[in-house]
Amino acid sequence: MADDENAMRLPLALGPVSNGEFLPLAAPPADVWLARAVLDRAAAAADALAVNRRLFLQTAGGFRAFEISAEFQHRYGYPALTDTIKAKVLGLNAARLWGLDPHATRCALARDTLALNRPLARSLADEGELPAPWVPRGAVTRGQMLRWLSHESGPWVPT
Repeated sequence: MADDENAMRLPLALGPVSNGEFLPLAAPPADVWLARAVLDRAAAAADALAVNRRLFLQTAGGFRAFEISAEFQHRYGYPALTDTIKAKVLGLNAARLWGLDPHATRCALARDTLALNRPLARSLADEGELPAPWVPRGAVTRGQMLRWLSHESGPWVPT
């Protein structure tokens, strides 16, 4: 992909990367295709959620929604991104390392006060009394954070 300052970048780099000490090779066609497919798929999923693609890609939903076609798995040797693999990437590996039982934690969370009040929160959001959960409430990009740090003297307070 072209290194255009305004180009949308994925959260994870696909293809050759550099630590700044050498010039990497150009991305192979498979990586260019994969990056394009990720962006196209993210745009479709973001549209379905009525959010912009950049915001969608900043969430785990961007990774969760992506799949690699069987054709490209076969042609380029990419592994299938199964639900099992995605679950491990999105938290099961960390749970194992920390000695947590994900099933017990999930069951406990289903009964907590926050989970029990979700229907009320959804109805309040539908009525416009609460902001949508996809709306950022602070700095999202590095540039926004740097601007905030250069102008604010106190701690960040959500708005």
